[in-house]
Amino acid sequence: MIMLSFVRCSIMPNRSIPMFKFRAAGNSPFKEIKDTQYLEELEQSLLDQYENGERSSYELKEKLFYLYLRLWELEPEKDFYRNPITRLVLDIGWDIKRRKVNYEQAQLFFEDLIQLAKPHALPIAHYRLGFIHFYNKRYHSAIRSFEKALQRHNPDRVERLPLPNERLNESQSMKAQAQLAESHYKYSVELAIRAKRMYEELGNPDDYDIDYIMKLEREILREESKPYMCLTPAGRSSISEQEYRELREAEAAFIFDCTDHDEQRVYVKGKLRAFSARRMQILEILFEKQKPVPQKEIADKLNISQVSRYMNELKRLLSEYGLDEQTIIADNGYYINHPNPILIFNENDPKYLM
Repeated sequence: MIMLSFVRCSIMPNRSIPMFKFRAAGNSPFKEIKDTQYLEELEQSLLDQYENGERSSYELKEKLFYLYLRLWELEPEKDFYRNPITRLVLDIGWDIKRRKVNYEQAQLFFEDLIQLAKPHALPIAHYRLGFIHFYNKRYHSAIRSFEKALQRHNPDRVERLPLPNERLNESQSMKAQAQLAESHYKYSVELAIRAKRMYEELGNPDDYDIDYIMKLEREILREESKPYMCLTPAGRSSISEQEYRELREAEAAFIFDCTDHDEQRVYVKGKLRAFSARRMQILEILFEKQKPVPQKEIADKLNISQVSRYMNELKRLLSEYGLDEQTIIADNGYYINHPNPILIFNENDPKYLM
Protein backbone atom coordinates (compact mmCIF):
# COMPACT_ATOMS: atom_id res chain seq x y z
CA MET A 1 0.00 0.00 0.00
CA ILE A 2 1.31 3.45 -0.86
CA MET A 3 1.10 5.92 2.00
CA LEU A 4 0.58 9.29 0.36
CA SER A 5 -1.79 11.20 2.58
CA PHE A 6 0.84 12.82 4.79
CA VAL A 7 3.46 13.56 2.18
CA ARG A 8 3.54 17.28 3.01
CA CYS A 9 4.36 16.57 6.63
CA SER A 10 7.68 14.92 5.82
CA ILE A 11 9.52 17.91 4.41
CA MET A 12 13.16 17.20 3.73
CA PRO A 13 15.76 19.92 3.40
CA ASN A 14 16.68 21.00 -0.09
CA ARG A 15 19.92 19.25 -1.00
CA SER A 16 20.57 21.47 -4.03
CA ILE A 17 20.37 18.46 -6.33
CA PRO A 18 19.08 19.30 -9.81
CA MET A 19 15.61 17.92 -10.31
CA PHE A 20 15.63 14.70 -12.30
CA LYS A 21 13.63 14.69 -15.54
CA PHE A 22 11.48 11.60 -15.99
CA ARG A 23 11.22 10.45 -19.58
CA ALA A 24 7.51 9.82 -18.99
CA ALA A 25 6.91 13.50 -18.15
CA GLY A 26 6.07 14.25 -21.77
CA ASN A 27 2.89 12.18 -21.38
CA SER A 28 1.67 14.19 -18.39
CA PRO A 29 -1.87 15.62 -18.64
CA PHE A 30 -0.71 18.41 -16.29
CA LYS A 31 2.41 19.57 -18.14
CA GLU A 32 0.81 22.85 -19.29
CA ILE A 33 -0.73 23.75 -15.91
CA LYS A 34 1.15 26.37 -13.88
CA ASP A 35 -1.38 27.05 -11.11
CA THR A 36 -0.01 25.22 -8.06
CA GLN A 37 -3.11 25.96 -5.99
CA TYR A 38 -5.29 24.23 -8.57
CA LEU A 39 -2.92 21.26 -8.66
CA GLU A 40 -2.93 20.99 -4.86
CA GLU A 41 -6.74 20.97 -4.84
CA LEU A 42 -6.66 18.27 -7.49
CA GLU A 43 -4.15 16.36 -5.38
CA GLN A 44 -6.58 16.26 -2.47
CA SER A 45 -9.38 15.07 -4.73
CA LEU A 46 -7.22 12.25 -6.09
CA LEU A 47 -6.04 11.29 -2.61
CA ASP A 48 -9.67 11.11 -1.47
CA GLN A 49 -10.36 8.68 -4.31
CA TYR A 50 -7.27 6.73 -3.34
CA GLU A 51 -8.35 6.46 0.29
CA ASN A 52 -11.90 5.52 -0.72
CA GLY A 53 -10.97 2.20 -2.22
CA GLU A 54 -9.37 2.88 -5.60
CA ARG A 55 -5.82 1.99 -4.52
CA SER A 56 -5.62 -0.73 -7.14
CA SER A 57 -6.48 1.59 -10.02
CA TYR A 58 -3.47 1.93 -12.30
CA GLU A 59 -4.97 5.05 -13.85
CA LEU A 60 -5.35 6.76 -10.46
CA LYS A 61 -1.77 6.02 -9.44
CA GLU A 62 -0.57 7.27 -12.82
CA LYS A 63 -2.48 10.55 -12.36
CA LEU A 64 -0.97 11.03 -8.91
CA PHE A 65 2.49 10.37 -10.31
CA TYR A 66 2.10 12.97 -13.05
CA LEU A 67 0.56 15.41 -10.57
CA TYR A 68 3.46 15.19 -8.10
CA LEU A 69 5.92 15.35 -10.97
CA ARG A 70 4.35 18.60 -12.20
CA LEU A 71 4.20 20.09 -8.71
CA TRP A 72 7.88 19.31 -8.24
CA GLU A 73 8.68 20.93 -11.58
CA LEU A 74 6.88 24.08 -10.43
CA GLU A 75 8.35 23.94 -6.92
CA PRO A 76 11.80 22.33 -7.34
CA GLU A 77 12.90 23.50 -3.89
CA LYS A 78 10.32 21.19 -2.25
CA ASP A 79 12.23 17.96 -2.21
CA PHE A 80 9.52 16.13 -0.25
CA TYR A 81 7.82 15.35 -3.58
CA ARG A 82 10.61 12.85 -4.16
CA ASN A 83 9.15 10.31 -1.68
CA PRO A 84 5.62 9.91 -3.13
CA ILE A 85 7.04 9.93 -6.66
CA THR A 86 9.39 7.09 -5.69
CA ARG A 87 6.61 5.04 -4.13
CA LEU A 88 4.24 5.62 -7.03
CA VAL A 89 6.82 4.75 -9.68
CA LEU A 90 7.62 1.48 -7.90
CA ASP A 91 3.93 0.65 -7.90
CA ILE A 92 3.23 1.87 -11.43
CA GLY A 93 6.21 -0.03 -12.80
CA TRP A 94 5.01 -3.15 -11.04
CA ASP A 95 1.49 -2.69 -12.43
CA ILE A 96 2.81 -2.27 -15.97
CA LYS A 97 4.81 -5.46 -15.59
CA ARG A 98 2.03 -7.40 -13.90
CA ARG A 99 -1.08 -6.18 -15.69
CA LYS A 100 -0.24 -4.49 -18.97
CA VAL A 101 2.81 -6.57 -19.77
CA ASN A 102 4.53 -3.50 -21.21
CA TYR A 103 8.06 -4.36 -20.19
CA GLU A 104 9.73 -1.58 -22.17
CA GLN A 105 7.64 1.06 -20.41
CA ALA A 106 8.28 -0.57 -17.04
CA GLN A 107 12.00 -0.54 -17.80
CA LEU A 108 11.90 3.22 -18.38
CA PHE A 109 10.12 3.77 -15.07
CA PHE A 110 12.58 1.67 -13.07
CA GLU A 111 15.66 3.12 -14.77
CA ASP A 112 14.46 6.67 -14.18
CA LEU A 113 13.57 5.87 -10.59
CA ILE A 114 17.08 4.55 -9.94
CA GLN A 115 18.52 7.79 -11.31
CA LEU A 116 16.09 9.84 -9.21
CA ALA A 117 17.07 7.99 -6.03
CA LYS A 118 20.82 8.52 -6.42
CA PRO A 119 22.88 8.53 -4.29
CA HIS A 120 20.37 6.45 -2.33
CA ALA A 121 20.28 2.69 -2.83
CA LEU A 122 17.07 1.24 -4.30
CA PRO A 123 17.40 -2.58 -4.38
CA ILE A 124 13.79 -3.36 -5.33
CA ALA A 125 14.02 -1.29 -8.53
CA HIS A 126 17.23 -3.08 -9.56
CA TYR A 127 15.55 -6.40 -8.74
CA ARG A 128 12.56 -5.75 -11.00
CA LEU A 129 14.74 -4.28 -13.71
CA GLY A 130 16.88 -7.43 -13.63
CA PHE A 131 13.91 -9.62 -14.50
CA ILE A 132 12.97 -7.35 -17.38
CA HIS A 133 16.52 -7.48 -18.77
CA PHE A 134 16.49 -11.27 -18.38
CA TYR A 135 13.18 -11.57 -20.23
CA ASN A 136 14.57 -9.46 -23.07
CA LYS A 137 17.70 -11.65 -23.19
CA ARG A 138 19.96 -8.80 -22.10
CA TYR A 139 21.83 -11.10 -19.76
CA HIS A 140 24.83 -8.89 -19.05
CA SER A 141 22.49 -6.08 -17.99
CA ALA A 142 20.51 -8.56 -15.90
CA ILE A 143 23.71 -9.58 -14.10
CA ARG A 144 24.46 -5.97 -13.19
CA SER A 145 20.90 -5.37 -11.97
CA PHE A 146 20.73 -8.48 -9.79
CA GLU A 147 24.16 -7.79 -8.32
CA LYS A 148 23.05 -4.28 -7.36
CA ALA A 149 19.80 -5.63 -5.93
CA LEU A 150 21.75 -8.06 -3.72
CA GLN A 151 24.46 -5.61 -2.73
CA ARG A 152 24.86 -5.04 0.99
CA HIS A 153 24.95 -1.38 1.88
CA ASN A 154 27.43 0.11 4.30
CA PRO A 155 25.74 2.92 6.27
CA ASP A 156 29.07 4.75 6.31
CA ARG A 157 29.15 4.87 2.51
CA VAL A 158 25.57 5.67 1.50
CA GLU A 159 23.56 8.74 2.36
CA ARG A 160 20.50 6.72 3.36
CA LEU A 161 19.91 3.01 3.75
CA PRO A 162 16.97 1.58 1.76
CA LEU A 163 13.57 1.86 3.41
CA PRO A 164 11.66 -1.38 4.15
CA ASN A 165 9.55 -1.12 0.97
CA GLU A 166 12.73 -0.52 -1.06
CA ARG A 167 14.60 -3.61 0.20
CA LEU A 168 14.28 -7.22 -0.92
CA ASN A 169 12.57 -9.66 1.38
CA GLU A 170 14.06 -13.12 1.93
CA SER A 171 12.10 -14.69 -0.92
CA GLN A 172 13.09 -11.94 -3.35
CA SER A 173 16.73 -12.21 -2.29
CA MET A 174 16.67 -15.93 -3.02
CA LYS A 175 15.05 -15.34 -6.41
CA ALA A 176 17.56 -12.62 -7.27
CA GLN A 177 20.44 -14.95 -6.38
CA ALA A 178 18.95 -17.74 -8.50
CA GLN A 179 18.34 -15.43 -11.46
CA LEU A 180 21.84 -14.01 -11.11
CA ALA A 181 23.22 -17.52 -11.51
CA GLU A 182 20.93 -18.17 -14.48
CA SER A 183 21.93 -14.85 -16.07
CA HIS A 184 25.60 -15.75 -15.73
CA TYR A 185 24.93 -19.07 -17.43
CA LYS A 186 22.94 -17.50 -20.27
CA TYR A 187 25.61 -14.86 -20.76
CA SER A 188 28.28 -17.58 -20.80
CA VAL A 189 26.36 -19.30 -23.59
CA GLU A 190 26.32 -16.04 -25.58
CA LEU A 191 30.07 -15.62 -25.14
CA ALA A 192 30.70 -19.26 -26.05
CA ILE A 193 28.64 -18.92 -29.24
CA ARG A 194 30.62 -15.79 -30.10
CA ALA A 195 33.90 -17.67 -29.59
CA LYS A 196 32.67 -20.55 -31.76
CA ARG A 197 31.78 -18.14 -34.57
CA MET A 198 35.21 -16.55 -34.30
CA TYR A 199 36.76 -20.01 -34.62
CA GLU A 200 34.66 -20.75 -37.71
CA GLU A 201 35.88 -17.51 -39.28
CA LEU A 202 39.55 -18.24 -38.64
CA GLY A 203 41.39 -18.47 -41.92
CA ASN A 204 44.00 -20.92 -40.71
CA PRO A 205 43.27 -22.32 -37.21
CA ASP A 206 46.08 -24.20 -35.53
CA ASP A 207 45.78 -27.65 -33.98
CA TYR A 208 45.05 -26.31 -30.51
CA ASP A 209 42.21 -23.93 -31.42
CA ILE A 210 39.64 -26.71 -31.69
CA ASP A 211 40.40 -27.82 -28.12
CA TYR A 212 38.95 -24.57 -26.80
CA ILE A 213 35.76 -24.98 -28.83
CA MET A 214 35.32 -28.61 -27.82
CA LYS A 215 35.61 -27.62 -24.18
CA LEU A 216 32.95 -24.94 -24.66
CA GLU A 217 30.65 -27.47 -26.32
CA ARG A 218 31.12 -29.95 -23.48
CA GLU A 219 30.73 -27.52 -20.59
CA ILE A 220 28.60 -24.60 -21.79
CA LEU A 221 26.96 -25.12 -25.17
CA ARG A 222 24.47 -27.68 -24.00
CA GLU A 223 21.23 -27.73 -25.93
CA GLU A 224 18.51 -25.73 -24.18
CA SER A 225 15.61 -28.02 -24.93
CA LYS A 226 13.05 -26.95 -22.32
CA PRO A 227 11.96 -23.37 -23.01
CA TYR A 228 8.69 -23.50 -21.04
CA MET A 229 7.71 -23.70 -17.39
CA CYS A 230 4.65 -25.35 -15.87
CA LEU A 231 3.09 -24.17 -12.62
CA THR A 232 0.85 -26.70 -10.87
CA PRO A 233 -0.28 -27.22 -7.26
CA ALA A 234 2.75 -29.51 -6.91
CA GLY A 235 5.23 -26.82 -7.97
CA ARG A 236 7.18 -25.75 -11.07
CA SER A 237 8.83 -27.83 -13.75
CA SER A 238 10.47 -27.27 -17.13
CA ILE A 239 8.95 -28.74 -20.28
CA SER A 240 10.09 -29.13 -23.86
CA GLU A 241 8.33 -27.96 -27.01
CA GLN A 242 7.00 -31.48 -27.56
CA GLU A 243 5.71 -31.74 -23.98
CA TYR A 244 4.09 -28.32 -24.38
CA ARG A 245 2.17 -29.47 -27.46
CA GLU A 246 1.12 -32.71 -25.79
CA LEU A 247 -0.18 -30.92 -22.70
CA ARG A 248 -2.40 -28.63 -24.75
CA GLU A 249 -4.02 -31.70 -26.30
CA ALA A 250 -4.40 -33.64 -23.04
CA GLU A 251 -8.04 -34.25 -22.15
CA ALA A 252 -7.23 -34.61 -18.46
CA ALA A 253 -5.63 -31.16 -18.20
CA PHE A 254 -7.05 -27.68 -17.63
CA ILE A 255 -4.49 -25.35 -19.24
CA PHE A 256 -3.90 -21.60 -19.00
CA ASP A 257 -1.31 -20.82 -21.68
CA CYS A 258 0.65 -17.57 -21.17
CA THR A 259 3.46 -18.28 -23.62
CA ASP A 260 2.15 -15.47 -25.84
CA HIS A 261 1.29 -12.34 -23.85
CA ASP A 262 -0.64 -10.87 -26.75
CA GLU A 263 -2.92 -13.89 -26.97
CA GLN A 264 -3.33 -15.90 -23.80
CA ARG A 265 -5.20 -19.15 -24.33
CA VAL A 266 -7.21 -21.63 -22.28
CA TYR A 267 -7.45 -25.32 -23.16
CA VAL A 268 -10.24 -27.41 -21.69
CA LYS A 269 -10.08 -31.16 -22.31
CA GLY A 270 -7.61 -30.66 -25.14
CA LYS A 271 -9.63 -27.98 -26.92
CA LEU A 272 -8.98 -24.25 -27.22
CA ARG A 273 -11.88 -22.38 -25.62
CA ALA A 274 -12.98 -18.75 -25.83
CA PHE A 275 -13.35 -16.50 -22.77
CA SER A 276 -13.98 -12.79 -22.36
CA ALA A 277 -11.08 -10.56 -21.32
CA ARG A 278 -12.43 -10.22 -17.77
CA ARG A 279 -12.86 -13.98 -17.36
CA MET A 280 -9.34 -14.51 -18.66
CA GLN A 281 -8.04 -12.09 -16.02
CA ILE A 282 -9.86 -14.00 -13.28
CA LEU A 283 -8.60 -17.35 -14.52
CA GLU A 284 -5.05 -16.07 -14.69
CA ILE A 285 -5.18 -14.99 -11.04
CA LEU A 286 -6.51 -18.39 -9.97
CA PHE A 287 -4.00 -20.34 -12.05
CA GLU A 288 -1.11 -18.19 -10.89
CA LYS A 289 -1.95 -18.52 -7.19
CA GLN A 290 -2.82 -22.25 -7.19
CA LYS A 291 -4.44 -21.71 -3.79
CA PRO A 292 -7.52 -19.90 -2.41
CA VAL A 293 -7.56 -16.23 -3.43
CA PRO A 294 -9.62 -13.88 -1.21
CA GLN A 295 -12.48 -12.12 -2.96
CA LYS A 296 -11.10 -8.72 -1.93
CA GLU A 297 -7.74 -9.48 -3.54
CA ILE A 298 -9.45 -10.26 -6.84
CA ALA A 299 -11.62 -7.14 -6.56
CA ASP A 300 -8.59 -4.96 -5.84
CA LYS A 301 -6.43 -6.42 -8.59
CA LEU A 302 -9.09 -6.08 -11.26
CA ASN A 303 -10.78 -2.98 -9.82
CA ILE A 304 -14.19 -4.66 -9.92
CA SER A 305 -17.11 -5.21 -7.57
CA GLN A 306 -19.51 -8.17 -7.50
CA VAL A 307 -16.75 -10.74 -7.84
CA SER A 308 -19.22 -13.51 -7.02
CA ARG A 309 -21.31 -12.64 -10.08
CA TYR A 310 -18.27 -12.92 -12.36
CA MET A 311 -17.35 -16.23 -10.72
CA ASN A 312 -20.82 -17.70 -11.20
CA GLU A 313 -20.79 -16.70 -14.87
CA LEU A 314 -17.35 -18.24 -15.28
CA LYS A 315 -18.43 -21.48 -13.60
CA ARG A 316 -21.44 -21.76 -15.91
CA LEU A 317 -19.24 -21.29 -18.96
CA LEU A 318 -16.74 -23.90 -17.75
CA SER A 319 -19.65 -26.27 -17.26
CA GLU A 320 -20.72 -25.67 -20.86
CA TYR A 321 -17.18 -26.60 -21.92
CA GLY A 322 -17.49 -29.95 -20.15
CA LEU A 323 -15.94 -29.30 -16.74
CA ASP A 324 -17.61 -29.97 -13.41
CA GLU A 325 -19.73 -27.15 -11.98
CA GLN A 326 -17.46 -27.17 -8.95
CA THR A 327 -14.29 -26.53 -10.96
CA ILE A 328 -14.11 -23.19 -9.15
CA ILE A 329 -14.91 -23.32 -5.44
CA ALA A 330 -15.31 -20.60 -2.83
CA ASP A 331 -13.80 -21.74 0.47
CA ASN A 332 -11.74 -19.13 2.31
CA GLY A 333 -11.25 -17.63 -1.13
CA TYR A 334 -11.72 -18.80 -4.70
CA TYR A 335 -9.59 -21.59 -6.12
CA ILE A 336 -9.52 -24.05 -9.00
CA ASN A 337 -10.85 -27.46 -7.99
CA HIS A 338 -9.46 -29.56 -10.82
CA PRO A 339 -7.09 -32.56 -10.68
CA ASN A 340 -4.69 -31.08 -13.23
CA PRO A 341 -4.70 -27.25 -13.50
CA ILE A 342 -1.55 -26.06 -15.31
CA LEU A 343 -0.24 -22.58 -15.99
CA ILE A 344 2.33 -22.59 -18.82
CA PHE A 345 4.70 -19.69 -19.44
CA ASN A 346 8.07 -18.94 -21.02
CA GLU A 347 10.90 -20.00 -18.73
CA ASN A 348 12.36 -16.48 -18.60
CA ASP A 349 9.10 -14.56 -18.13
CA PRO A 350 9.50 -12.03 -15.27
CA LYS A 351 5.75 -11.86 -14.76
CA TYR A 352 5.83 -15.28 -13.11
CA LEU A 353 9.44 -15.47 -11.96
CA MET A 354 9.25 -12.56 -9.50
